[in-house]
Amino acid sequence: MLRRRAELLSVLLIAVAVLTRFGAHLSMDSAIIEHDWYTMHGIDAVHVQQAFQEGKWMPSWSPSVLGGSPLWGVSTKPFSYPPFLLAVWTLGAYAAMNVLLLLHVFLGAVGSLLLAKRLNLKGLAPLFCGLLFVLARFPSSGFQATPYGFGYAITWWPFFLIALLDLLEDRGTVSASLRLALFAALPWHAGGQPSLYWLACFSVVFALLILKGCWSQVHVGKLAGGGLLVLLAFLGLIAVKLLPEVAWLDSSGRGIPLGMELSRDSALEEELLRNGSFGRLHNLGLVLTQQYAGAGGWVLTLGSLLALARVNRSRTLWATAAATLFVFALASGALHELAYEWLPGYDRMRRHSRFVHMVGFGWILLAAHGLQFQLKSLRAWTGATCLVLLVFADTSQLPGIGSRPEPALRSSTEQRELYGQMIAPARQDPRIGRLQQAHRAQSSWAEWHLEGSGGALGGPNSGNPLYHQFLPEHLNSQVLQAEHSGALDVMNVRYLISAEPIVGEGLQLVSRPGALPPTTYQRLRELDLQPLFVYNRETARARVCTVSSPVLLVGEETLRREHILSALQSKSHRAQSQVFVECPTTDIDALATDWAEDFPKILFVGSGPQDEHLIDWAKRASAGELRADKRGTLWLAQDQSPTQVTCVEDSRHSKDMHSIQVNVQDLNARLLLLSERTTLDPGWAATIDGVPANMLRADGLVTMLRLPAGARIVRLQYTAPGRSIGLWISCITSLLIAMAAFQLRSLQSRRAALDSGELDCTV
Repeated sequence: MLRRRAELLSVLLIAVAVLTRFGAHLSMDSAIIEHDWYTMHGIDAVHVQQAFQEGKWMPSWSPSVLGGSPLWGVSTKPFSYPPFLLAVWTLGAYAAMNVLLLLHVFLGAVGSLLLAKRLNLKGLAPLFCGLLFVLARFPSSGFQATPYGFGYAITWWPFFLIALLDLLEDRGTVSASLRLALFAALPWHAGGQPSLYWLACFSVVFALLILKGCWSQVHVGKLAGGGLLVLLAFLGLIAVKLLPEVAWLDSSGRGIPLGMELSRDSALEEELLRNGSFGRLHNLGLVLTQQYAGAGGWVLTLGSLLALARVNRSRTLWATAAATLFVFALASGALHELAYEWLPGYDRMRRHSRFVHMVGFGWILLAAHGLQFQLKSLRAWTGATCLVLLVFADTSQLPGIGSRPEPALRSSTEQRELYGQMIAPARQDPRIGRLQQAHRAQSSWAEWHLEGSGGALGGPNSGNPLYHQFLPEHLNSQVLQAEHSGALDVMNVRYLISAEPIVGEGLQLVSRPGALPPTTYQRLRELDLQPLFVYNRETARARVCTVSSPVLLVGEETLRREHILSALQSKSHRAQSQVFVECPTTDIDALATDWAEDFPKILFVGSGPQDEHLIDWAKRASAGELRADKRGTLWLAQDQSPTQVTCVEDSRHSKDMHSIQVNVQDLNARLLLLSERTTLDPGWAATIDGVPANMLRADGLVTMLRLPAGARIVRLQYTAPGRSIGLWISCITSLLIAMAAFQLRSLQSRRAALDSGELDCTV
């Protein structure tokens, strides 16, 4: 009874710690902390809510983030995380964020308590382990100051290590393997792939030290079998997200390594880079000393020293210490450059400084080894009470506690009022649909169904290689991504298709951005480019246009691209009078003659005027003539008219989280041009009045469709590649795991009954 009361008291104290550290999130008026990543995932929640209102269980894509790229595969998005989806569906976007944060911090702290017990730590050690998980500087900051999915992922770290210990110590190979797969899959679905890498690096060293001296042929065989089961179950559970993610990474180019010089963009990393490997380790220690001031540093140091001074040092103590030192070296960058290239899809979140979350977690476990105070006397109770008070006192300067100022909190209503005036022009003018914005305004804009170009593409080496070919020479993707601007969205919708710079009378400035890195700000000043504005330039094409008399390019893909690139980079290029469309076939014999009706100019790149196949096609086509061109042969129809791009009013255009729709009734046009990159990402399909239609690529990136006579509705639908088969695999895997868990539970019950003599096994 006394032990049960002690456990209940520990859980209550952890709840108090959660309220002390994160109590501001109790507001059901949707109070949120004004941090970039927290706000960005608030937008994710808005998108999930909107998709649910549209009858979908999650968004597949959104022009409001990453400029229209599919979001299913983005590693930092929790769009397949069941708790996230369920909370948004039932509580709404902002209240769900608050509830999820409090719940995950609490679960992570309780998991840390259970992990300490699993490590055979006695007395108050489990309680301190749970309290420090909440109140120490790291990893609790992962719930607010990093991509929000990392916080969800951190919650499951203790449970992952418990299952890992059970597997290593041969406490039910099948059960431990399935639990390990589950607690690895949950972080993946939460958008915490990078944090899963951090945990994996820690776990490898931890496991090697735990297994030292315990190898045997039987044990190795069980571990190998258990590891294979973990891998299969893990891949099965994440298939619903993994398969679309792989397709998206491949098509977007986001999996391309950045290079360390581009992955460093934090003050911590800049500080660490001033010296060599040893200097980095030393600098990180100094930086953490400053960051842990008033954030549990004294308690962690005291506990660690007591742990190292203990006479009976356990294997788990040395395993924890070695793993913590290893991830400390990774966090300093001393080893990170050697490791990150081997991590597929690690992407922009590969910053080595983020390993400090794992350092903090390991430090908590290390300190807990030294805080094993037994409550066997009044003196012990008095000392324990003082130590608990010291934990809270030592964290009194955390944000929201004690002397530091309260974090900036605003409700969703206040946010709408705050940004309402700023974006009033965009809301009043139906021609303005997309905005380039700072992070903190995006959630309100998403609620108003305004589109934005925010999204971290990952640097100049990420993104589909095609749009990097078409970047104007006087701008680079780093500048276009200032303040997380989506370079692709900027180019497709309002920039690439016009040779004019992003300045001038047509540019309507809404507001200036917040603080930018000095080098970025200087580049923007030199280019006279404002990162926060509404794109409404007369020289750029509209979102939807009709086109007459464009040029069709037939030939090898490389030759077509060279011609388009040369034309777009020419100073004489005009978006309203020049459009280049790529023919999907390279075989002249297979080119239907009806193409000549829509394209009075057809350039057969790389083909000479004496080409027999070309001559035969020209004879079958309508009246026209062949002329030699410097890049091939040009076919000209007898009746020539200049190319003309005509804007289609925005009222005819609509979109949801899964599709784009355009009303083309009464347009009397044969060709429709959309400033969308749907031809670059696999998963997009077009229909015209419900009949499948082929999408053509215009000007290297954007989308064109041929409209039959009497066409009314054009619809472009996105389905994440591999989603259906991935969903089946994940569902079947989940069912098999549930059945296995039920069988294991039944087997354990039978064994317990046998041991107690309640079950008669005699025949």
